[in-house]
Amino acid sequence: MKKKFFKYFLLIAVPILISSCASVNVPSKAEELASLFKKNPYYSNPRFVEGILVTKIKRIANTRDSGNTPPAVLIWSSNIKNSYNQKIVNEVAYSLPPTDVFTEEENGNEIAFWDLTKALEENDSLKIIRSFSAVTFDYQIKPDGKEVLKYWNSISDSLMNFYTKPEPFLEQTKAMKDTVAEIVNGLNNPLDKAEKIFSWVRKTMHYVYPLTKRGAEEAFISRSGDCGQYSALFISLCRIAGIPARQKSGFHFTTENKGSHVWSEIYLPPYGWVPVDATHKDGFGKIHNDVISASTGMNIPLKHAPAWANYSNSEVENGRTDFMQMCTSAFRGVNVKISTNRFVEKSVTLD
Repeated sequence: MKKKFFKYFLLIAVPILISSCASVNVPSKAEELASLFKKNPYYSNPRFVEGILVTKIKRIANTRDSGNTPPAVLIWSSNIKNSYNQKIVNEVAYSLPPTDVFTEEENGNEIAFWDLTKALEENDSLKIIRSFSAVTFDYQIKPDGKEVLKYWNSISDSLMNFYTKPEPFLEQTKAMKDTVAEIVNGLNNPLDKAEKIFSWVRKTMHYVYPLTKRGAEEAFISRSGDCGQYSALFISLCRIAGIPARQKSGFHFTTENKGSHVWSEIYLPPYGWVPVDATHKDGFGKIHNDVISASTGMNIPLKHAPAWANYSNSEVENGRTDFMQMCTSAFRGVNVKISTNRFVEKSVTLD
């Protein structure tokens, strides 16, 4: 009888103790953020998360000949910052202080930069460990078409021009323009056009991974790709239709799923940037609380990018990187292996 009682006690008491401990370990700022944003109808299901992001750089061999220019090992990584679906509790802390931290003006990303050239001359491997904590939400917005049309002319010329232009990996071919004309034929409201393009991408694309080639044009031709290809195609088609659009890059961040993820945003006044995840049937205007946003935009400009770096030898070309999730690297004169990992230290639902 005592054994049965003890067994039942454990079944009931242990979950209570775990829940209680979890509640105690959640910072008061996280509780305050959850309470504050739950008053907003766009926000629901707050979750407190503590995470660690690890980048390991291992020197394999020196490859420099006597006549070559000096070796270099350079790393950039966008910091986890506030976004519509995440609110920062504790700012990023570094195990290895960066050489520089800067904010690039085009997209507002805060980027840490490490010049590890000298450090790797003295060490076979290095680790950059970044820790952060945030409250994440299910974020859903349902724009009203009449409101969008009412405020549409309030979009500045600079925003409209920047986020509707073609650029590398976000091509705008004649075939794509002709298709957009068919998709939005007879529609005048930008919201209606965006929803129609979203439905077309959903119906036309099928998921494929891994890929051999990237970009909106490739997605349009093959009608296939991963989340990045879905996003690129949606962005380019929206831009052709005159709707400002850009990319968001990050990752799922739960104990079950820590895979990379990419989605899109469109600018709809007076609501601002609206998330669109074309890999989800309910992804128009919605992003889930299991996703962490790491960076905004494509073809991101990088301070300290060397002139010698291009996509044949680095993840940088013409001073820019195509997009950024965990990190971007450029190296020469030394053979290095870069690996990344993510660890969910804590994930607690806040009711």
